[in-house]
Amino acid sequence: MSSHSESQILIIGAGIAGLTLAQCLRQRKIPYLIFERDSGPSSRNQGWGLTLHWALERFLAALPSDICSDIYSCQVDGASAENDTGDFLFLDLTTLEVKYKVPPSKRIRVQREKLRRLLMRNIDIAWSKQLTHVDVSEEGIAAHFQDGSAYTGQILVGADGSQSQVRRCFAPNPRLGRLPVQMLGVKVDLTAEQAAPLQSISPLLFQGNIPETGTFLFVSLFDVEETPTGALYTYQLCLSYPTKGEEEALESVVDGTSTLISKLQAKAQQLHPDLQQPFALLPPDAQVVPIAVTDWDPVSWDGEGRITLLGDAAHAMTMFRGDGANQSIADVLDFVEALERYNVASKGDRTAIAECIRHFEDTMRPRARAAVLRSRQACLDAHSLGQLAADSPVVTNRSQR
Repeated sequence: MSSHSESQILIIGAGIAGLTLAQCLRQRKIPYLIFERDSGPSSRNQGWGLTLHWALERFLAALPSDICSDIYSCQVDGASAENDTGDFLFLDLTTLEVKYKVPPSKRIRVQREKLRRLLMRNIDIAWSKQLTHVDVSEEGIAAHFQDGSAYTGQILVGADGSQSQVRRCFAPNPRLGRLPVQMLGVKVDLTAEQAAPLQSISPLLFQGNIPETGTFLFVSLFDVEETPTGALYTYQLCLSYPTKGEEEALESVVDGTSTLISKLQAKAQQLHPDLQQPFALLPPDAQVVPIAVTDWDPVSWDGEGRITLLGDAAHAMTMFRGDGANQSIADVLDFVEALERYNVASKGDRTAIAECIRHFEDTMRPRARAAVLRSRQACLDAHSLGQLAADSPVVTNRSQR
């Protein structure tokens, strides 16, 4: 086994949360190392979009200026963003009647991969690092990887997503809980004429369900590209429906591509004709992604005063409030504030580190647990119009509380 010299903070995971933390530490000249299990930045699809809303201003204020200045280049469509009213409609998908309007908020809709690439700027990532286990001692913490290497530091931060290996190393009951909902996601390219019905509903994004079946649909613009024949609109379509339990949901996940396309198109037959068209235009090789709808409550854990979690590793939540990325950003900024509050970079002693982590987790857990429960309820409400009320989390303010 090869061993490497000590760094102040070891970050496991180079997603949005891990990279945001790395940028904040870089700006403050706090030594860190960041590890990612993937072999490189393009080793797997990092697609889909995400909305930054209540955490946006804090996010922009915390980033180094060379990163902050380019955040808006990550938007799905700059032209739509210029005229964005912040409206987010919830429709009856059979009639297109607006049932609810989520209160507007300042937001930007970005491509996750573009944002991730931007956050990689000036960050040296150690690729192909699959964590196996960690060792905690009085002197610090050692992270051991599948390739036989080990790195030591003072704090280890698990930012390795909803399937977190760090969480498996020390948290009780680290398994995700599955909700009785199956989601299928796909992207589709549309001409300006084909996209016009969707654009007329909302230039950026909207959602809704079918009252009789509880089938839910989220529609979001993902990209606009100018081509010699005109604008090409790429849309992200996420359709989900109630299942009888985990067995039925798992069956959906293992279906082949052609079966998944057929399933999507069959579900879409109940939609308003304007919403059926994008599904009818899916090519035979469309990449339909089965998405497990899961969450994990940020229960107490014992990181022995050296280990903590943030982002999806700490509080995986459903996507039905678009809150995951915002909570992750808040985690990072709360953690950095705790580092500064307890002067960890200068002191470096175990007492200061333990107090820093305790303070961060005491701040993060109540906020994140409330967010997990709101997002869980939003998911359940979204699939039954009969249960949907004006105070449902799926249609209320996109705020921290």
